[in-house]
Amino acid sequence: MRITLLTLLTLFCSILNASKHNAELKNYTTQIIYDGKKVVENIEVELQINNAKGAQYAEIAIPYSDTYSVKNIKASIHDFWGNEIRKLKKKDIIIRTPYSESEFYTDQRLMTFDLIHNRFPYTIKYSYSYTIKNYISLADWNPALWKDVPVKSASLSVEVPLNEELNIYNFKTDTAYVVKNEESKTLHWQVNHFEYPEYESYAPHLKDQLPHVVVIPHQFTYGIPGSANTWKEFGNWHCYLAIGLDVLTEQEKNKVHQLTDHLPNKTEKIKTLYHYMQDNTRYIYVSEDIGGLVPHPATYVCNNKHGDCKALSNYTMALLKEAGIESIYTTIYAGDKPNRINSDFPSNQFNHIILCVPLEKDTIWLECTDKTSPFNYLGTFTQNRKALLNIQDNSKLMQTPALSLNESLDTYYTQIHISDTVSFECNANLRGASFDNLKAFNNHLSESDKKESIDYIGFNYKTDVEEFKINRPHRDSCFIHLLLKGKVDQLYEKLGTKFLLSPFRPIMYQLTPDSTRQTDVFISSPFNRCDTVAYHFNKPIQKLIGLENISNKTPYGLYKKHFEIKENQLMVIRTFQIKQGRYLKEEYPEFNKFITESCIKDHQKAIITF
Repeated sequence: MRITLLTLLTLFCSILNASKHNAELKNYTTQIIYDGKKVVENIEVELQINNAKGAQYAEIAIPYSDTYSVKNIKASIHDFWGNEIRKLKKKDIIIRTPYSESEFYTDQRLMTFDLIHNRFPYTIKYSYSYTIKNYISLADWNPALWKDVPVKSASLSVEVPLNEELNIYNFKTDTAYVVKNEESKTLHWQVNHFEYPEYESYAPHLKDQLPHVVVIPHQFTYGIPGSANTWKEFGNWHCYLAIGLDVLTEQEKNKVHQLTDHLPNKTEKIKTLYHYMQDNTRYIYVSEDIGGLVPHPATYVCNNKHGDCKALSNYTMALLKEAGIESIYTTIYAGDKPNRINSDFPSNQFNHIILCVPLEKDTIWLECTDKTSPFNYLGTFTQNRKALLNIQDNSKLMQTPALSLNESLDTYYTQIHISDTVSFECNANLRGASFDNLKAFNNHLSESDKKESIDYIGFNYKTDVEEFKINRPHRDSCFIHLLLKGKVDQLYEKLGTKFLLSPFRPIMYQLTPDSTRQTDVFISSPFNRCDTVAYHFNKPIQKLIGLENISNKTPYGLYKKHFEIKENQLMVIRTFQIKQGRYLKEEYPEFNKFITESCIKDHQKAIITF
């Protein structure tokens, strides 16, 4: 082969450009063929490894299970010029089980193999096929396989019978172009030169940022036939999946009546059975066959005393039913940062199950997987988002209750004694996100994990916590009391006869610059902290400069500071609030300004004369 100067220059530029990334996805092709009965998915990947750090992406793992079987695995390594170096052999493939601490049993497996070479850059090519027995969607696709690997070219094609009716959700990709013949039609999507978005503070869920295509047939089969034409029909399918699974053992039925028959009202019965479930079961994930969406029978939990969110919610629903109380099996997207549910696209956009118990004058919500969750409490994990209430012939989306600012209020009262050393004692009542992070403190955490949890709420900043204690008044309290004692470093500096005093635990945020902001602002739950700090000195305070009383209220939150001097004590009271909500990217400069100015004002130092 004759190598010209132009070829060498092209090669040099290609290598130079590639060196910016450890690896690069040159081509990612997904072809889906649906004949009305089964789904076949063909995947082809061409990945360039640019250096030793990129070799981690040459460790390939292909998931499969009884529901989606894998076959036709082919793989090879090629040098920069495209010459084949090595082919994958059958003996190189290792079958593994994905590990999870919360998983008791799963039929999911991984076919794994390495495509490692010692000269960079090199390219690996691999392909495989799935045959899928149970499906809701034909495609749930985005163009990236790895977060840190840019994509040159990615495509999706979906071939279906000519008259097949489809529901299609297309986000940040061009409209599909369609090719038809006498028997079928094929829809094509293409994405070129894509990179994962850079991290941004208070960004929406990643799924709300990535190009995304979902294709669902009007009629699907997952365990049983179902329909995604409306939320009512999709909810009916959920209900049909669970028919007959809410039967308790005779022993458990007797226990329900023993616990509740003497109680005066439904609320007390619900609370008693909820506590019974919490005390006698534990969360553990079991996934096999179509177990990803079908709950294990209530009898399974009766006998084994464990289950995942589906099984435990179904079991609790059966307990309530035996007591004459109807509840609703509710699907929801759980997590501190929820994705946005598309109300106009009925589909499985959820990852968790809770229970909704409607009463005449109230609605009770039950989180059935958390032994430490209060009765009728939805914390930051499931608050303020759309959930699907699965009711036979009446399924509908409903917004879960939102945590208010008062329900998220953390109040701290700290006394600091300043002499040759600086010691502090802090008493706090914590709610909202702080409560959610620490409510299991005494139940499940080791001593080292307890220290990390304390650090999480900000007491690792210039402090040495020597003693800590958490008290929760009772199992259904939605707040905890925290006591902390220790030493403080670098709180003050002597300036002759004066003190330069720094604030104790100032608020600290580092946000994305205005000029680079690409996404809207999403505050998934409110932040509300009232911090009272009493500084005690050995001498009376004669004069103080540097502090000022401040109040700044904006659509995004509030910052307020007030101080008082009483002889040898300086009292500083600070309130900082961030409202939950979603704000347009165009509002970000004002949001950023509020946060930045609040931090600057909170970091004000005081010069004290004695």
